[in-house]
Amino acid sequence: MQSATIGPTERKEEKAGVITGGLHDPSMWTPYQVTLNFVGRLCGSVPASKDLIEAWLRSREPSVKPPSAKTIPETAEEVINRLPDMGQENAEIEQRTMIVFERVEGRLAVRAATIRAHLKDCCSQVQNQLVGRIKGERNFTTRVKNGLYIGGGFRDQNGTEMLFLLKGGQPVTEADGFQERLVHAKTPQGQINAIKRFEYVIQPTISFTAFLLGNSVKSEDMAVILRYGAVHGYGGERSQQEGQYAFQIAISAEKEAKKKDEQAVYPA
Repeated sequence: MQSATIGPTERKEEKAGVITGGLHDPSMWTPYQVTLNFVGRLCGSVPASKDLIEAWLRSREPSVKPPSAKTIPETAEEVINRLPDMGQENAEIEQRTMIVFERVEGRLAVRAATIRAHLKDCCSQVQNQLVGRIKGERNFTTRVKNGLYIGGGFRDQNGTEMLFLLKGGQPVTEADGFQERLVHAKTPQGQINAIKRFEYVIQPTISFTAFLLGNSVKSEDMAVILRYGAVHGYGGERSQQEGQYAFQIAISAEKEAKKKDEQAVYPA
């Protein structure tokens, strides 16, 4: 029995050319403008002491690191370069734990990745405490973690995407103040006491673009996560109910129609 072959004239012709793509291709991702309006104080969350940066980053390192991810020392060097010049306060840092905001070109900023980490953390809590798992649907946390990314910021000299703190639409260049708090911790060597001094800004705003993948994540899913996050808080001192916010998600009829059209192509 002879096998069927396709002759040269029977092959489907493909036009020569180049397929291009880039970040957040609109054929796959739907952008939503999100604004967090902090109702009280937003506190810094980065140690000012350069000696503590690597340990701080390792405590936040994922269990599985992507092959292309930067190493802890590389990331630590970038963070150190964005720390404020503490000048005469260096002596204080040796005796206190000072927590600050990062700076980019003299403006207070947070890494866009920390917003995504905040949303992923809130998503896990919503899944466990509120949503649960619906039979026949993919895990809520899995859908959000793989289908929600943050952009709309400014990339610094190292290529790290940063989001500026704003007041009245203008970048914040100075913190509103510092506050000290006595903290206690139990260790194998016994209880230790320390004074934590943290930088804060009163009622700032952070704006970013949330990119939702196909029909996997809906705008209402993001709203549910932010309703929890608004109370949970973002940034430092969340245990003291700092970093709480109100939020806005800009939704247009055109975007919602696009999401419905994508359902057949990217089913939930």
